Amino acid sequence: MKEDLVEFETAKLAKKKGFNIPVKKAYKVYNGYSDMKVNSFKIGKCDHNSLNGNCYNTSAPRQSLLQKWLRKKYGFNISLTEYNKDGSLIITITRNRVEIYSEMTNNDLNEFEQVLEKCLQIALNHIKI
Repeated sequence: MKEDLVEFETAKLAKKKGFNIPVKKAYKVYNGYSDMKVNSFKIGKCDHNSLNGNCYNTSAPRQSLLQKWLRKKYGFNISLTEYNKDGSLIITITRNRVEIYSEMTNNDLNEFEQVLEKCLQIALNHIKI
């Protein structure tokens, strides 16, 4: 089973909020724009903020790694549960046991990974730095 990497916009937001765990993949950014290609690196070779002129890397972590980092560092718990087998998902995001976001969405319209991506962005946007 292949795990999804976070989207480029989520990766940029995570970097801004302090995510700096070395990962195997990164988005290459040239002159402020990503070519949206994820390049493979050896472990430890993908410097989170490596600057090389006007080219740098932005880490592309797996969704599960970013979710775990949000839980351990900031106390976020992201919960996606199926509701009555009708295809709906209940999204709940809590921070230190306080609910900060809740929604029901139709699973037929959204892949699980797309919903998780949205939740990761919501949690990251709640971090004040």
